[in-house]
Amino acid sequence: MLFSIMPIGLDPMFIKMLADPGDQPDWFGTSSAEMAEMRVAASRARASGSAGPEHIDVDIHGHITRETYDRVKARLDAAPFARAINIDIDSHGGFVLPSVDLFVVIDRHPAERKVARLRQCASGAALVAMAADIRIAAPGCEILLHPSTMALVDDGRRYTAEDLEHSADLMRQVDADILSVVAQRTGADRAVLAAEAATEVPADLAWCRAHRIIHEIETAR
Repeated sequence: MLFSIMPIGLDPMFIKMLADPGDQPDWFGTSSAEMAEMRVAASRARASGSAGPEHIDVDIHGHITRETYDRVKARLDAAPFARAINIDIDSHGGFVLPSVDLFVVIDRHPAERKVARLRQCASGAALVAMAADIRIAAPGCEILLHPSTMALVDDGRRYTAEDLEHSADLMRQVDADILSVVAQRTGADRAVLAAEAATEVPADLAWCRAHRIIHEIETAR
């Protein structure tokens, strides 16, 4: 339901793991028990004064690419015990796997408070925002949920109907699984989210707040 996908051949397992997290270490590389241990270690490091920065700021600006993920991950890795993360999002989305990876790496950080401030938050950026505990939208912010798209590149390959059908099935699975993630994170009805995504237009901020896509709308200055 979000993102651009290119080219054909993306493995849907990375998306499926989000919709049904379970307790299997293979999915995120860290089980829930290991996550609990990470939080205990972070608490101990903070108590001992060896935790490093208390707060860190990360930004998701522009088109989401692998470079976006690498930059944000490096920032988080440099402050593994930070108590709070402030996430500034001003993006119209980007590619699916970097967006998924950003969600995962922010979600897995043991910070006690994660706040996302949204200036523009469309497509893949909307999934990244779901990793935050609190989401605050600026007045005029455009929040867009929409079906996935694919850019077919002229790479010299001849695609069969079977190739295209496989890609269509993958895109439907991406759409369904990401809807499940948003529903889990917001408590919103999945069917309501699907209907909104099908409109292909930014959602009204009051609607977003009512369905907990966001928690607050900043007062206009």
